[in-house]
Amino acid sequence: MRNLIWLFIFGTFLITGCNNDDEPVNNGAIDLVGEWTATNVSVSMTVDGTPLAQWLQEAMDLSDAEAQEYADLFAEEMSGMTGTITFNEDNTYTAHFGDDPEESGTWEFINNNQTLILTEGDDDSPMELNVITLTETTLKVGIEEVESEDMNDDGTKEDLVINMELTFEK
Repeated sequence: MRNLIWLFIFGTFLITGCNNDDEPVNNGAIDLVGEWTATNVSVSMTVDGTPLAQWLQEAMDLSDAEAQEYADLFAEEMSGMTGTITFNEDNTYTAHFGDDPEESGTWEFINNNQTLILTEGDDDSPMELNVITLTETTLKVGIEEVESEDMNDDGTKEDLVINMELTFEK
């Protein structure tokens, strides 16, 4: 049960999924500058390549209903993320999500506007967001986070893969 709590806490610190089958990015001169509000978040998670609910059932010996309840709780916690991000003309940004403190840093596009890089302050590991859709009024980004953690205290680290997609409206 301690590991399930860790799982939910871990998830709350991540932002975003990756799906290349969605709408193409508009590579034209779209103006990112302005305030964008998060309108939708979708989350999926696998543990060693197995969907979270199935892994919980098998590894934690939970019933189908219990495993699905935990998986749904995780998805609900993450998909309830609200907030805004403001991109400024000088390639700086400020973001505020939920109860987290405001963060700020710099932004830039790379890979023909396919990747949005957010660097908070002096952070050595910038966040790379895959741009799925970018229009005058919609920004949809995704991220995949991979971590290794012994989720069930069996002495073996499992690979956690969390995919998130965030949709913002201007």
